[in-house]
Amino acid sequence: MRVAHLCRDFSPLSETFIYDYVTALDARGAEGHVITMNVHDRPDRPFPRVYHAPWPGQRHPSYLLHRGLAAAGVGHPRRARWPELRRRVTALLREVRPDVVHAHYGTTGAFLLPAAQRLGIPAVVSFHGRDAFSTTATDHYREPYQYVFENAAAITAVSHLMADHLVCEGAYPSRVEVVRVGKRADDYPFRLRKGSVREWVFVGRLTTKKDPLGALAAFADVARDHPDQRLRMIGDGPLSDDVARAVRDLGLDESVDIAGPLPHDETRAAMDHADALLLPSKTAPSGDREGVPTVLMEAAFLGLPAVSTTHSGIPEVVPEQNQWLLAPEGDLDAVAGRMRALINAPDETRATVARAAREKVEAEFDLDVAADHLLRLYEAVIYGAKRGR
Repeated sequence: MRVAHLCRDFSPLSETFIYDYVTALDARGAEGHVITMNVHDRPDRPFPRVYHAPWPGQRHPSYLLHRGLAAAGVGHPRRARWPELRRRVTALLREVRPDVVHAHYGTTGAFLLPAAQRLGIPAVVSFHGRDAFSTTATDHYREPYQYVFENAAAITAVSHLMADHLVCEGAYPSRVEVVRVGKRADDYPFRLRKGSVREWVFVGRLTTKKDPLGALAAFADVARDHPDQRLRMIGDGPLSDDVARAVRDLGLDESVDIAGPLPHDETRAAMDHADALLLPSKTAPSGDREGVPTVLMEAAFLGLPAVSTTHSGIPEVVPEQNQWLLAPEGDLDAVAGRMRALINAPDETRATVARAAREKVEAEFDLDVAADHLLRLYEAVIYGAKRGR
């Protein structure tokens, strides 16, 4: 079986799951060929079959033609690069000759699914977060998304909440499956923490939906009566300057370490060193929401207790008996309260939390389980395409 994986980027520092999928499936005999718009040279993530389909520049004749057509009322100006990109991807698909195409993110499926359709190749489109929520409401994606919903052989979502949302947006229920983003359990040695909770870690892009400013506010609240607390913030993003300013304004220079973006191995080591994870995710004003934050899975594998929120698919990662650590999204007083509850919990309670979380992710969020699920899905859509001929 040959699989063409379509993605905008392969493989940026902050995004490991597509690389994990591709390599795990490749090891199972689903020979992967990655077609990407942007190649990120990462020696720590080697893969032999990567094809570059760059975005056409603003002086490309096709771009200029479709910008002109959009100005005349034919098409959308934000989609002016799509025809040439599809032509380039179509040429690469002819070269690769895959049995199935897998578009990672709904946005990628929106502008590249017609290339697979033109060649009669069945396609799977995977949604992960913002692409399933806020993007569905944007003008230039509304029509292409309906094309995806009608023509993709299968659509995957990372949570049941997301799957239900996609059905409400127009996806056929029979074509939507929940396929979790997984991690290899063996890569995350489980460790029970003993002693008091003192070292917190925040991991994620510094964006509104991750709410790093809320994390700082809740931490400052807790630190007023627990001055020994420390927080390390890992990641960068559009709120980087606001985060640095908030640390100064809240007087947290001695207790908060802004580490910036770190390689995955260093991030994992920092999480392993910490006593607890803090991730107060919330819905952004744009409608942007999390799918299922990978960092919560990683924390659970490592035995790292997590304080988070009831936002989006997060409750699907957290076992029911641990949901006392989830605050209503946007309620920073409640977030601080959950932090205090974890600080004050005895070792036995935190050990119970850690064991339950590990058991949950081993059963539902293991990479091998996810890869096997995708492999069965590929086989089903390939078989369905052959029967339809």
